[in-house]
Amino acid sequence: ICLPKQSTVLDFAFKVHTEVGRHCQAAKVGSERVKPDHILKDGDRVTILTSDKPVQFEPEMQSFCQSPKARSELARTFRHRRHILAGRIGESLVAREMKHDGMPWELLEGEDMDDILDRFETGSLKEFYRRVGEGTIDLKAVLQQIKEALYQGHEVRQPPTGALNHYFLESLDPVCIKFSHCCDPS
Repeated sequence: ICLPKQSTVLDFAFKVHTEVGRHCQAAKVGSERVKPDHILKDGDRVTILTSDKPVQFEPEMQSFCQSPKARSELARTFRHRRHILAGRIGESLVAREMKHDGMPWELLEGEDMDDILDRFETGSLKEFYRRVGEGTIDLKAVLQQIKEALYQGHEVRQPPTGALNHYFLESLDPVCIKFSHCCDPS
């Protein structure tokens, strides 16, 4: 197999097959067990060790890879993970704000929700939540539309200030975190 100079075990795994790369957790080079970021030398005999589930690679792994296929597959995986997290965040934000205003969650499960999805040019509730989570759909505009289209004629309640001002996320995927140049969290 022909690979660029300084290629890693992960480059090799993706060259063999995309699914082998996604599931690559380690390799044996000769008789030595190595990590996916191990740089291969010409003539190495490599055995890829895979896991049953896709490996959750850290974003830094992309910078170690030399082959375009490995880099693009990792970028696709990271983008997918960001979309999943943005969807969870968007759903959490909408749920929290609806609860804040005393609106029942069941409003979003009715057929009338299709009108709101059309209004925000989204094809599904999943895409709608993702875009709210990414900030490409304004949460205030969403709530206004829900109040006008789905909860019209009902009184919206206001709980005491600060009652629901916390957001809880079960996980923060490193793929979704970017620090500013001025930040040094260590």
